[in-house]
Amino acid sequence: MQTTALLSIFRTADTYSFQFSAPGDHVRATKLFATLAQEQTTAKQLNHQLDSIARLLNQLQLPGVGAPPQRSITDHDALLALGRLLYSNLFPAAIQQALHLLPPETSLLLATDEPAIPWELAHDGTNYLGLTFNVGRQLLQPTLHPPPSQRHAPKWATLFIGNPTDDLPETMRELEAIVELVEALPGVAPPMVLVRDRATKERILHELASGAYDLIHYSGHAHVDAHNHAESGLLLADNQRLTANEIARNLAGSPFIFLNGCESSRAAPDQQRAATTLAEGMTQSITTAFLRGGAKGVIGTIWPIPDQGSHNFALSFYTHALRGETVGTALRLSRAKARTETLTSPLWATYTLYGNPTEQLFAPQRHEQRTVTVLALQLTGFAALHELASPGTAAIWEREFQEELQRLAQRYGGELLSITPSVLLLQFGVPIGLETSALHAAQMALALQRYLQNFHRQEIATLGTQMHYRAAITTGTVLAQWQNTGMPTAHYWVTSNVAEQSQGLVTQVEPNAIWLDSTTHALLQHFFVLQERGEIALPLRNRALSVYQLLDERPANELPVAAANFVGREQELAQLQQWWQEAKRGQGRVVGITGAPGIGKTELIHYFQQEAATTDCHQLRVTCHP
Repeated sequence: MQTTALLSIFRTADTYSFQFSAPGDHVRATKLFATLAQEQTTAKQLNHQLDSIARLLNQLQLPGVGAPPQRSITDHDALLALGRLLYSNLFPAAIQQALHLLPPETSLLLATDEPAIPWELAHDGTNYLGLTFNVGRQLLQPTLHPPPSQRHAPKWATLFIGNPTDDLPETMRELEAIVELVEALPGVAPPMVLVRDRATKERILHELASGAYDLIHYSGHAHVDAHNHAESGLLLADNQRLTANEIARNLAGSPFIFLNGCESSRAAPDQQRAATTLAEGMTQSITTAFLRGGAKGVIGTIWPIPDQGSHNFALSFYTHALRGETVGTALRLSRAKARTETLTSPLWATYTLYGNPTEQLFAPQRHEQRTVTVLALQLTGFAALHELASPGTAAIWEREFQEELQRLAQRYGGELLSITPSVLLLQFGVPIGLETSALHAAQMALALQRYLQNFHRQEIATLGTQMHYRAAITTGTVLAQWQNTGMPTAHYWVTSNVAEQSQGLVTQVEPNAIWLDSTTHALLQHFFVLQERGEIALPLRNRALSVYQLLDERPANELPVAAANFVGREQELAQLQQWWQEAKRGQGRVVGITGAPGIGKTELIHYFQQEAATTDCHQLRVTCHP
């Protein structure tokens, strides 16, 4: 499913070719082709338009500290004139219509080999492209290469480089505020902050090459070399320059880059500089260098900006992005905020995103309290079999047992948690939390007990040895966590002491018995025959643990009425599937599923979701806990 609109813009000589693809299935997505023909717009006219855009941008550049302010009406009128010029003269009518039909806030990726043009500032008569959509760019150049695989590290890591030349006081306040936001995030690494004389070229090159960072933020001066773009770069301590070539060669990993390249003062632009401003911008040099190095995204400025003003914009962006908003959404919201707060300033229009606008800079961890059951198994006797049986026989028997264990775990939904030389742990209730986790754990324990009672019994007895089986089942509340890493499957883990408790309990269990803790007993007492075994002391516990022995399942006529037909909800599942087919034909409905705990409501929904996931639909799952 394509979720982002794609607008490709190619230039060949004096002709622009456009290809537009709307969001939707890649087979059925709307596709549109258009060309700005050379006979309609000659090369001379195109060059004149680009020169006009460059002159307008120079007119819009913010003054330096102490410079007389520009007339506010000039800023607004010039930016609007620029936007109308772009939209009316460079976008064919068919492309204009396609953009008009896109819903606001749609993610839009601009793939172009003409980065010098500020496409985001195109104005359709109602609003600017960059304020209407979540816009990102894809730079089409033969020197670019796909970024390396994502960094796999336990903690999200950041690098902040600021004010290396020690002449940008606002930059220090900017970094302090952003670092404070990062430090407030749960589970992240402490930010690496290099400011003033600590931001040396040697140190920065070392950090870039480490590949240790998910985010790199630079606030300082950007040097633009109009004659040699490869020598453009970032100014560091001692007036050293980190060039574009050095960035591309040394960057490791795939970090997201935010470049707040500032200038505290600027000379008045002349006509010659106006004609080359766009070609000199960071878009063409430093940003490209980071992309060549493997950065997964870069936010930079179309033209240099003053120290004052950039602080609030960066802080606004991170406020949104660190809450989990996509980078495209965070940038659009920050543009809108800056424009609202300073209606006469073009600051909001300077920032450009290169990268996927749907990318998340930081995905906040989602926490859910749930009940998980852990089954601990202790099996002894295989060591003796290896000594007493004929060569290879014990290995064959052990493999048979492992295959049966895997089959039972798959049948009852157990997930292997860990294996030690003496204890095997399985957990029930992850990654999908089900009301029946404890019941399934008990059913598996009994099934395994029956299997082992007949496991090569005569052959093992002939050898003069025995197999001993012990099992312990504990249940508790755990903290389930997901962290979206941009991959199709999120990372998942459980934090609790349920596993440790089960592992400690199994060492106290009598041979060939299954013991439960009191929490599991409360969940299973109506479904199984249980026997109280009193209290035992476990290592590292300050109080005794009440335990019960699991003997067998209750006969069907002794089960609670609410639990009837628990196994196999084919009728209810078929009804849901029928209603789903009706909904796809346009007859929607709201369905509520109610019933006593343990009858399989969660499991029923889980299987229905699995089948619905094979169709073209969106699913929203909300889980509430008291």
